[in-house]
Amino acid sequence: MMLKPSDKWTWYYDDKASHLMLDLGDNMLFKTNLSNKLLVKCALDVNEFTVDDASAYQTFKEQISYLQLSEPRQAELALYCVAAKRFHKPVQPKSWFFDSCSIVGDEPKKGHCSIK
Repeated sequence: MMLKPSDKWTWYYDDKASHLMLDLGDNMLFKTNLSNKLLVKCALDVNEFTVDDASAYQTFKEQISYLQLSEPRQAELALYCVAAKRFHKPVQPKSWFFDSCSIVGDEPKKGHCSIK
């Protein structure tokens, strides 16, 4: 049985499990791998599974369909991806390729840095 997105699905944060969950209806729950410290603030509220979520799910499913995974594992991976896309806190790049800069005078334009 292939899992099909539904507007009846609901995202919510489960305090007992300490993770973001997706209620799939019919007594089925999906526990994500996203804990409280990784989530944006709105993820702690009840959120409906949106058209954008469904579109992202389909896109991820298509992209991973070439992997040697069972249908249930593909659905699980796609749901993890949707949850991360929508609710994961933004992560700043951490790399030695970036130089620090100090702002002198006017605010820099996007992508510009003047180093003195």
